[in-house]
Amino acid sequence: MALVPRGPLHFERIGNPARTVARDPRGTVVATFTDGARTAVLTGPSRTFAEPRTTDAKVVTKSWVRLLPKPWARGAERGGWFRTWLTSPLGSRDPDILATAFEYVAGAPVRTTAAGVKYSGAARYAPDTTSGSGRAAQGKPKPRTGSDFYDYLGIPWTFLDTVTRRPEKDRARSVDSSGYVRLVYGYRSGFPLNSRDNAAGSGLQRTPDAIAHGRLGVPVIPLTDRRPTVIQQLQPGDLVFFTTRELPGKRIGHIGICLGLDPDGDGYYAQGLRGARRRQSAGHHHARRGSLIRVARSQSSERGHESGTRPLITPHSKKARVSDLGLLHGAGDENRTRALSLGS
Repeated sequence: MALVPRGPLHFERIGNPARTVARDPRGTVVATFTDGARTAVLTGPSRTFAEPRTTDAKVVTKSWVRLLPKPWARGAERGGWFRTWLTSPLGSRDPDILATAFEYVAGAPVRTTAAGVKYSGAARYAPDTTSGSGRAAQGKPKPRTGSDFYDYLGIPWTFLDTVTRRPEKDRARSVDSSGYVRLVYGYRSGFPLNSRDNAAGSGLQRTPDAIAHGRLGVPVIPLTDRRPTVIQQLQPGDLVFFTTRELPGKRIGHIGICLGLDPDGDGYYAQGLRGARRRQSAGHHHARRGSLIRVARSQSSERGHESGTRPLITPHSKKARVSDLGLLHGAGDENRTRALSLGS
């Protein structure tokens, strides 16, 4: 049954990062709102997330991640917009960010819009990245970037900057790590999207490195050259980032979404994770908040790997229970990790 608090909520402030928690009359935390982030973590019915085809790990959680209509700010609980918004998601069983993220793992059912667009179902990585339409004029194959959300959907997409991107037919049902995050948070959940990596844009950028270093989101784990030793501040829905051996310098090569801890206490990341932030719409290694941890690998780190899911390496050097959409093994082998919370 839905967990709807009875009686007035009490709001209090806590830090690291700065946020507001809402408690019911019994003192139970029913919601967490991070300053500057649009992602909110609500307490709801318990769920179990599992990928039996790739791992025996499971995540049992009462966390439900949803997007606020605007970034949270101290005292926002007194605003009329918030009181109107809160009445709907508390106790709701409608799919949240975490449930949506799991609609692309192996075995997930295909769902279709009224217009015939297949918007969910098992995703794979792109086909050979140097073949077909990726061939240069001189007849030599040129590298192709990974697949974005519109490739998976098989439809053209016009962004806010009026740029229109068109899918490649051989990429249908394919997506790379950042494309996966854009599919879940953008197309499915309404978070603004940029057509490319553009610091001046107001939406989620195209590649893991640009998302990790961009101005969107609230850093949860600062970006440094070392693996973080403390990850307790992460929460479901945060974006997480990783470096990979394939990218030059210290660029971020992978991004994903955090689900929470498995029974062994290891981090579990939804497919495509590469860093951590909480999201805003207007933010390896460090973390950012968006009520969900996401990690994705950059396009170059994903080339040449077959479809399917496989385990990744967590930022704290343990094998994570991760749905990876066939991305490179050892995505977390390098020393940089970041978490981010989404906001605008």
